[in-house]
Amino acid sequence: IRPEKTCAIPNGVPVTPPPDPDRRQTIRHRHGIAPKTILCGCVARLAPQKGLADLLAAFAQVRNSSRPDLHLWIVGDGPLRYSLEQLARRLQLAEAITFLGDRSDIPELLAALDLFIHPSLFEGMPHAVMEAMAAGVPTIATPVDGVASLISDGENGWTVPPKCPELLRARILAALAEAQHWPTIGARARTTISERFSVERMVAAYDHQLRGLL
Repeated sequence: IRPEKTCAIPNGVPVTPPPDPDRRQTIRHRHGIAPKTILCGCVARLAPQKGLADLLAAFAQVRNSSRPDLHLWIVGDGPLRYSLEQLARRLQLAEAITFLGDRSDIPELLAALDLFIHPSLFEGMPHAVMEAMAAGVPTIATPVDGVASLISDGENGWTVPPKCPELLRARILAALAEAQHWPTIGARARTTISERFSVERMVAAYDHQLRGLL
């Protein structure tokens, strides 16, 4: 296809105001998360593409060695759910990971997180990462495909190569050591989505393109 015949319009997601601290604590309390717990999360289809076995391996090394204050939510369902639950047990993470299954309240769950982790092996432009960033959640992700357009490492999130549990472990530990910078990282992530990947910008781009064709 000739380049002049194409137009690329990136995905867009809603950007809503961040939750107030009281609502955040209410959500966490409802799910049994203690105030001082560092709550990590991943929203994904439980399939090989998403690299979740790498996430569990890295999380186990971090939590079982030095950070018992961590808890992980896995949100979503798919063919690997049973095997991932079994892996969590083998890694002694049964009490540290909650498999929440398919949910219709993703914005509320994101509002409760301290850190979002997305270790995919390949992607398009993942809505899960975009929605976490739009919610102002500091995000660690693999810079595969469209993710590279979303995260500038160390500026509005962090990146780590796919299929590297050891590097993911190191990146999680480094992020935990920089917790004082999380509000800044989260605010920059929200700005990135608001300015470049909001649903309003996506709709306006489609509108402009279609009117031009007409």
